[in-house]
This record gives sequence, C-alpha cells and structure tokens, in this order.
Amino acid sequence: MKVYKSVAISLLTLVLGAGCCSNANPAKTFNEQLNDEQIARHVQDATVALLVGPNGDKAPYCGGVWIDDKHILTAAHCAEVLGRTIFSIDEEQDYNAVGDIAMFLNTSDIKDGIIPQDFTWIGVVKKIDKEHDLALIQSISATSYHTIAVLALKDVKAGDPLHIVGHPIGLAWSYTKGYIASIRNALGPVLGQHPISAKVIQASAPIWVGNSGGGAFNSDGHLVGLCSWITLRAPNIAFFIHRDELKKFLSN
Repeated sequence: MKVYKSVAISLLTLVLGAGCCSNANPAKTFNEQLNDEQIARHVQDATVALLVGPNGDKAPYCGGVWIDDKHILTAAHCAEVLGRTIFSIDEEQDYNAVGDIAMFLNTSDIKDGIIPQDFTWIGVVKKIDKEHDLALIQSISATSYHTIAVLALKDVKAGDPLHIVGHPIGLAWSYTKGYIASIRNALGPVLGQHPISAKVIQASAPIWVGNSGGGAFNSDGHLVGLCSWITLRAPNIAFFIHRDELKKFLSN
C-alpha cells in the first residue's frame, strides 16, 4: 500500500528460477453466484503476490490480478519498486518501470503456507499509467493454476460489499471484507513526480501496506477496483481505482 513516507527495501540478489511450466493448469474465469467462502477462494486464485528480496528471503510486497491468460493488472507504484530498488532511485524521482522484470507467485504455488524460495514466475512491465496508478505486467511463460478476474459490468454504489485479497505486511493472500463508502473523483498521494488523479472507490476495509495492486470484487465475484492508497488520518479508509479507469487503461 502506498503511504506518505518512503520504505527502504534491501534487494541483494534476484534468483530467477524455473517453474513448472510444462505441467501448468489452464486458467479459468468465474461468473456465477457464489457465497463468501467461494468468493474468497476465487479472489485468492485470481491474485498474485509480487515478490522482492534475495534468494531465501523473498516476500510479498504488493498484489496483482490476472486480467487475462497472460497479463496481470497491478498498481503503478508496485511495478516501480523493483527498478527503484535495483538502481537506487529515490521515490521522489521520476522513473519509468516499463521493461522491468517482476517476480510473482500464484496462491497455487504455496504449500503449507510457505513462500517457496527456490523459484518464481517472471513477468515484464508492459504498460504504466502513473496518474491513475495502474500498470500491466505480462507473464513471459505459462504459469501455475490461477483464475482470471472478470471486470464487473454493473455499477457499484455506497453500501455494496467488497471482497479483498492482498498481502498486508507480507501476510500472503489475506482475505478481508469491506464496504463501499463512496464513489469519488479523488486526488491521491504523489507517485514519484505524478500525483494520482482518478475516479476511485472509497472503501471501509481493514487493509494496509501490502494490499496495493490487489483487487476489490463484488458479490458476483467480479472485479470493481484495484487497491491504490490509504489515509493515515482515520482508520480503515482506503481508495481503489474504479473499474471505469481499469477498463480505459486496458483498452488503450
């Protein structure tokens, strides 16, 4: 989650190991009436953990959502973390993450709650929009089992429930439920030299650093927003980039 102070991340070595591409299960979409438990499972399956750290100490720092078989939607400030760390670029400096390598895992890669340290899937940042805090990562190979998120067709409104999965303080694939407090056109924190200006969902939900880039899903299991920032001025107030902005970003 983007907060108002920089967080230093030490990156000593990247070990880009091989996964189990030849035995990868096909992705699937979901589009059916689900109960909360089923939604939580589907949302977890649609969410990746973006990883940072040396071999033996890789940990989730952000989320992302499979938007089709090859592409992961995440927050722009998440896509920039690895490049800024590797090249020691200060958060206040402008930086273009396009072309950067990203490491990620699916929830199906986790065994007994342990993040594997001997391999990771690899993607490349293909597109970034800092004003709307959105980025697209392309997987460079087939990966393990995952679900594809479907963008919601119907409008959302205050009072609607939200189903959210992310990695707060590195606690991988944590599920929480919240509610839409308001739909706003909002100015967010400055990302590098670019203040965020976007249509957003203001959510009442207990999320924190590490939820960035993860999705908010409605009760049909469809994607309605992407986690961008929180405020520290009041508890449990978070802002998600609205589905309308996601749709425009993906269609351009």
